[in-house]
Amino acid sequence: MAGTEFNQYRLKYDIPRNVIGSASNVIYTAKGMGWVNGRLERRLSFQEVNLKHLLDKPSRPARRLERGTILQAQTPKTFGDWMSEHVSSLAIALNRLGTLDPLILPSHWLAKPYVKRDLARLGIEAIAIDEPVEIAQATVLSKTRPGHYWTAAETDNLRKALKVAPKPARPGSAVYLSRLGEKGEGPQRQMNNTLIEAAMMAAGVSIIRTAGRSLEEYLAAAGNAETVFADHGSAMYNLVYWQTKRVVELHSPDYWDGSFLMFADGLGIHDYHVWMVGETMTVDALRNRAVYLLEKPIDHNQAPIMLAG
Repeated sequence: MAGTEFNQYRLKYDIPRNVIGSASNVIYTAKGMGWVNGRLERRLSFQEVNLKHLLDKPSRPARRLERGTILQAQTPKTFGDWMSEHVSSLAIALNRLGTLDPLILPSHWLAKPYVKRDLARLGIEAIAIDEPVEIAQATVLSKTRPGHYWTAAETDNLRKALKVAPKPARPGSAVYLSRLGEKGEGPQRQMNNTLIEAAMMAAGVSIIRTAGRSLEEYLAAAGNAETVFADHGSAMYNLVYWQTKRVVELHSPDYWDGSFLMFADGLGIHDYHVWMVGETMTVDALRNRAVYLLEKPIDHNQAPIMLAG
């Protein structure tokens, strides 16, 4: 890794990696683990390699595929992982190559509605597997950076591959993406959404509850999203479909990371605020903070601001 601190604002590999590689005669398992000549290879695998994977050596493959595309990833669990680790690499590869061989995915992953939706939008054919297959010639899409630390080049490729043409937002408009009622695929982080919603309504901010929302509904909300208040969570990836100019990311005291800050920066959103909503926060205090911010002009040259509360 570049740098010496454990928790850095932006991490990168000291030796740059190419997104697009290749491998021959890959045995690919139903868990997305890639084996060559009896050896499990991290660069060919869909998640971090551990001892259990090493012990789970595949038997004879059920079939042979002449060509296919496989993804290297760290944490294939949530929509956020899908966007950051998978769609980001797919977008870069599509923009460089034009087309891809069929994407080989574990069946449980391809069954996720958002995976099907995004692959259709990208124009990528996929093959679901629930038993080992051999891929004679595999295109390998590698992770080019640690974790979820997006770069501007990745967000540019993402918008291009998704064929995004964001509609302008109405000046002065503001929306809050609330996770009230949301049951995420990853760790459940508690936010006082009832308090936050009350404060946002009092500040004149419209509210979208993200649970069960479709992409079409997010696209339709573009006109109300000049300023976006949002709970820390994968719904913030919908910023790629909007022309948002200011973001306020809300988080609980127990967790925050810089993934969405990096993502927004790549989209050209520099008026970015991170507010912690703690146990002592009140409706009036949060409402007043929101009103004060919304009365200020948007500052495209501002450094991110982090506030506790």
